[in-house]
Amino acid sequence: MTEKSFFWDGEAVGDAIYSEYSAEEFAEYMDLFNITDRYTEGVRYVKHSSYNGVLEPSNPAGVTIQLATGVAIVKGYLYTSDAVVNLSLSAAPGAGTDYYTVVLRESLSSSIQTIRAVLLGPVNGGPAPTVTQSSSIWEIELAQVKQTSAGVITIIDKRHFVPNLVLIEEKFIDADNIAATITFSGIPKHFKKLILDWQAVDADYTSGKIRITFNGDASALYSWIQRRVDYNTGTEVITSALTDTDIQIAVPSTSPSDPARGTFEVYCGAYRAIDATSNMRNMCHWFTSTGGHAISGQGVGSTDDNISSIEITAEDVGTPNFNEARFTLYGVQ
Repeated sequence: MTEKSFFWDGEAVGDAIYSEYSAEEFAEYMDLFNITDRYTEGVRYVKHSSYNGVLEPSNPAGVTIQLATGVAIVKGYLYTSDAVVNLSLSAAPGAGTDYYTVVLRESLSSSIQTIRAVLLGPVNGGPAPTVTQSSSIWEIELAQVKQTSAGVITIIDKRHFVPNLVLIEEKFIDADNIAATITFSGIPKHFKKLILDWQAVDADYTSGKIRITFNGDASALYSWIQRRVDYNTGTEVITSALTDTDIQIAVPSTSPSDPARGTFEVYCGAYRAIDATSNMRNMCHWFTSTGGHAISGQGVGSTDDNISSIEITAEDVGTPNFNEARFTLYGVQ
């Protein structure tokens, strides 16, 4: 093997002797730089209005399988789609169940040179068709589809995302904002986990709490338990609720010189179910440190709906509420 480095001007010295660079060499760079597993990845989430559908598969009507807009890197080559792509299943089988696979197909032949969404199948009775990965064709899986003789269509999401931490949005509570509530809305639903980092200051030194709900649902759907330890006295307090209208994070007395800091993580319940019927609930945990206290907790929102919004209310015993607060939301994909 030979050591190489990229990219250099076309001088006849050092590794610049490899320039000018071919499309294949640039694709190899993209693959090595962006992808950890070329055999399964990689759909990418981008915060761009033309491509933010992350190639999500759906069945809008009839025998149509639709892919939303999105971006992917297939073995180093970039694929973009700024409009939905419709693929059509065959008519329902006379008996049994037909199996299909939705793929992105990279055709490397010099006479084709494209990446396109393709539907493989049907295979009656299964299993679903497998991807081809050769020197001339490279496919990555997006979904498996089943269609029964009764015309019932089931989609199993098989997208593999390029793993990274995505900054979704950052929000602030301004000075002296009484009963301040902020909302993160339009959260893409493909994330495995959401991470909310926050810090807050309350100049009146009174204890408060942060209330969190998902999707604007303030029904009695939340269960939580948390443990608070006072560094100074060694006192431990455990609080809990079985059926609450929100998840509550304790925030013991804060001050400008001793702000509250914490991390709240939620595992998204509807992220890529193991099969067509299995889901998890929206499970979460948190860690907070403030005013000589350490707080840890766990909770669950007893619904498996995709999280599209998170509502946060900073509540205080006294006034004003948090004088200042910063909430930063990240997504893990």
